[in-house]
Amino acid sequence: MSKDTSEPRFQLRSNDVVWRRFGDQAIALDLRSSRYLETNATATVLWRELEHGATRAQLIDALLAEFEVSPERAQADVDRFLRECSRRGLLLGEDSSSATGDAAGPPTV
Repeated sequence: MSKDTSEPRFQLRSNDVVWRRFGDQAIALDLRSSRYLETNATATVLWRELEHGATRAQLIDALLAEFEVSPERAQADVDRFLRECSRRGLLLGEDSSSATGDAAGPPTV
C-alpha cells in the first residue's frame, strides 16, 4: 500500500449514509436525499475501504488484492467510483478533481 501522506484521503459521510453488506453487494441509504444505492462487488470493496478513509492509491491496492484486474483497470474503476460518490455528495473532504483524473465511463455506484 502507498504510504504517501500528501495524497488526499476520501471517507464516506458516515453521519449521512448508512449501509449494509449482503454478500458481494452493499445497499446504502443516503439520509440527506432518501435515496437508496446498490453497489456491485467492485464498488462494495471500495465502499468498505471508504468507511474509515482511504487514499486513491489504497483504493487501487484494495481492488488489486481482491480481484484479478490490471492496475490500469483498477485505477479507472476507482476514478469512476470516486467521481460518482463525489457527484452524489457522499464523501467527506472531497477533492475529486485531484484524485480522479479525467477517465470516463459508467458509474460504479
